[in-house]
Amino acid sequence: MFGHSAWDTTVKYSEGRSSKRISKGYKAEVDESIQRRPKAGSMTDCQVSEWSAWEVSNDGCIEIRTRNVVSEPTCGGKECPILVEERPVGAQDSVWGWSEWAADPNDPCFEIRKRIMISPATCGGNPNDPLLS
Repeated sequence: MFGHSAWDTTVKYSEGRSSKRISKGYKAEVDESIQRRPKAGSMTDCQVSEWSAWEVSNDGCIEIRTRNVVSEPTCGGKECPILVEERPVGAQDSVWGWSEWAADPNDPCFEIRKRIMISPATCGGNPNDPLLS
């Protein structure tokens, strides 16, 4: 009544227990009265969401995107892939411009204007005014 089924093809002896190899590398543990095998359809791979949009990190030098685990793997399914990706934002030099013209406080015959920083350098960019470097 209880004979060999189609899936118990190879007998392997280890650690004093008998086990049988079955498809996809699973083992069915065997004693005198019990046989085990994976249930059909029980293995599921990790499922993840789509990537989020790229967002700039707090320091402004890295962009980050993430995704979430929708379902964990079961019964030996594929592990979850990476959930966070980072990429550097290129160095940005400071931007300089000219102030508005104003009366020269030292000479009433002239007007002056000064170089002003419009935006500072980020992520290792050059902070110096290129006209003065």
